[in-house]
Amino acid sequence: MAQPFDATSMRITDEPIATAHGVSFSPATNFSNFSVSQTGLLVYSSGAVQAGFQLVWYDRQGKLLSRLGSPEYSTWPQISPDGKRLAIRLLALPAGTYDIWVYDVTRGVQTRMSFSALTAYGPVWSPNGKQLAYAHSSQQAPGDHMYLLSSDGTGKEEALEQPIIESLGNYPSSWSPDGKILLFDHQDKAGKFSIWGLPFSGDRKPYTFVESQFSSHTGRFSPDGDWVAYVSNDSGTEEVYVAPFPGPGNRVQVSSGGGSQPRWRGDGQELFYLSAEVKMMAAQVTATAGDFRVGSIHALFTVSPIGGVPGDLYDVTLDGQKFIIAQDFERTSTVPLTLVTNWSAELRK
Repeated sequence: MAQPFDATSMRITDEPIATAHGVSFSPATNFSNFSVSQTGLLVYSSGAVQAGFQLVWYDRQGKLLSRLGSPEYSTWPQISPDGKRLAIRLLALPAGTYDIWVYDVTRGVQTRMSFSALTAYGPVWSPNGKQLAYAHSSQQAPGDHMYLLSSDGTGKEEALEQPIIESLGNYPSSWSPDGKILLFDHQDKAGKFSIWGLPFSGDRKPYTFVESQFSSHTGRFSPDGDWVAYVSNDSGTEEVYVAPFPGPGNRVQVSSGGGSQPRWRGDGQELFYLSAEVKMMAAQVTATAGDFRVGSIHALFTVSPIGGVPGDLYDVTLDGQKFIIAQDFERTSTVPLTLVTNWSAELRK
């Protein structure tokens, strides 16, 4: 559609008209395949687009091992503690809402977990695999807030914030190995992120763990619970850091030149993250008596990113040998591009 507009008066001056029909469109990213130049040219592709995201298993060398399930709009893969299930964020069409689903890796069965979400975020497994924490927006409260689900699909969701923590959003990121603390990303009304902890005992009052004038997010507990890897942009670029938990203590910078989405190997001796070039990086790490050291860091393989889709793109098995990654579905298209010249003449009729 095109609609006449007067840039001087800042007013729309007439009704919209259709300039092209059947323009291809991706419901997952709200992206349409067209472009307009300032010289009167319009180009677009038409017809149905075979779209979706594919969950793919890779080894440490970047070799494709297998594809999991059918191509869908699924992201945010999170492997269960026993490695037998996969929690994902899935777009339901044609409703256009995101919910949390669990995929049984052995049986190949996919089960919907959440039903009340407009847009779901997360999910995070409890250490025993019996519960899932996630966040969603709703019509009952402004912003995104955290809830708890039973991973077997029974019962109703439980609100984790009581009362609701005032914010633009609160998003769970990691559960402590002893099950006592849930780390979450707190986004204030200015849009800045900080890392908070939510206790599951006592007064259950949330508290700040990492907070400064810069954004910090995506806190991940080490397997022993003594350290938290997280991302901060206080250097001007997002980098991966590790800090002692519950603190105090000095943090250690792990990445250089950009880093995001940290993950621990099951024995705590390796830390994975994505570089600014979307390479899967592996850092050798050691921790003893409050002393954290970073050894050699090397790139394992390059990840094909999904543009415009929020959330984590991958997870890794406890032994650090396999990665499950959400990728654009591989496809080829024979639909031609259509070029329209002087399309704006229709606006002047």
